[in-house]
Amino acid sequence: MKGTGAQAGLTLGWGVAGCSWIAERCDTQASVELLSNGTARVSCATQDIGTGTYTVLSNIVAERVGIPNDRVEVVLGDTNLPPGPISGGSWPQLP
Repeated sequence: MKGTGAQAGLTLGWGVAGCSWIAERCDTQASVELLSNGTARVSCATQDIGTGTYTVLSNIVAERVGIPNDRVEVVLGDTNLPPGPISGGSWPQLP
């Protein structure tokens, strides 16, 4: 073995990285439909980018209505639905 670390021309470093992201909140709405077949549908124009929006909305409706989660359909991502917040990306500058 010809040497290790600095002896072999290698640099070993330890580092720490940090990041922050704004946590903006805004008004949002959702609609819940109770269907005659014993299911429910919750709708909102927001989207899910892997942060659990489908799961959270399903859990809330299932708990409040008293039906199992698998009987709740979550519909997201259509601007014709009740208004919802953004999940990321650009945020408009407010006056």
